[in-house]
Amino acid sequence: MAGDRLIVDLNFAYNPSCAYDEAWACPLPGVDNRVDVELRVGELYSTY
Repeated sequence: MAGDRLIVDLNFAYNPSCAYDEAWACPLPGVDNRVDVELRVGELYSTY
């Protein structure tokens, strides 16, 4: 935290195993990991 701002370094973000293999089930994030605002960040995930 820097004052009233939060700095997030997305260089440490990664896709879990379930993003690459249907044999794995992705858990839903808990209530503590959800926000009520839209975050317009990241890359568009393409399936083709």
